[in-house]
Amino acid sequence: MSELTVEVEIPPALLKALNVDLQKQVIQPATYAWAQQVKRVLVKYPPENIGNRPNLGRWYERGYGPRWKRRDGTIGGRKISERLKRSWTVERESNGAIVGSIASYSRWVHSKEFQTRVHARHGWKTDEQAVNEARPAMDRIMSQIMTRLGL
Repeated sequence: MSELTVEVEIPPALLKALNVDLQKQVIQPATYAWAQQVKRVLVKYPPENIGNRPNLGRWYERGYGPRWKRRDGTIGGRKISERLKRSWTVERESNGAIVGSIASYSRWVHSKEFQTRVHARHGWKTDEQAVNEARPAMDRIMSQIMTRLGL
């Protein structure tokens, strides 16, 4: 499974709140909520492109796999799609949350380190981009938690 690790910096005002169980009341809910925001970015597919359309004789059909047009006009294909969009999960951890995908090829699509040029060219977001896009949501989440705790 491809995994994404993100560190969260706790605002100093929270650290001063000695009567608050930071792990249970702040870190776990905040990181889980942020992980959900990161997942929302990663599950969005970019618009289909020419490689997803049957105009060249061979194409990739999302949710199915490679397809091709035979000489007799029928359509062939291999149903091998691992349905990347549906493969993303968020799991709670004691010190945070993990965003992961069970699709074997997810790292080639979404990892900043391993993303192929074709996926970058077609607009697939990397894990780093997803974290950055979700950062404003994390700021709102932390602000809400601090308000709820009276800080």
